[in-house]
Amino acid sequence: MAFLTLTSAQLLHGWTARPAGREAAPAPNPLMNYGLLAGFGLLLASQVFPGLSALLGTERIGAFDALVCAGAALASYMGNEAAKSSGKSGTPIPEEKEMEDAILSGSTWRRKF
Repeated sequence: MAFLTLTSAQLLHGWTARPAGREAAPAPNPLMNYGLLAGFGLLLASQVFPGLSALLGTERIGAFDALVCAGAALASYMGNEAAKSSGKSGTPIPEEKEMEDAILSGSTWRRKF
């Protein structure tokens, strides 16, 4: 059950990990949705096909446990979305700006303590 919950949460994190509200936000990746769909499909297959669950060393779970897994993964997703939207939109932290300037100028950046 932990494997399913953590894997589902990581797959959902793929949707919420992209930065929002930045001037230089990365372009959308058209293959990402297919990759996430394939990941969820393989996760479901590990529960449906007995040979695959035996190969992976997992046990089949019941309907209630599946709902608990889905709820925990969705709670993680919602928490990530809430944390992302509560931050200042598009405002980099000072260290982030210094590091970006150093990279663009070709010099090295050292953290100041």
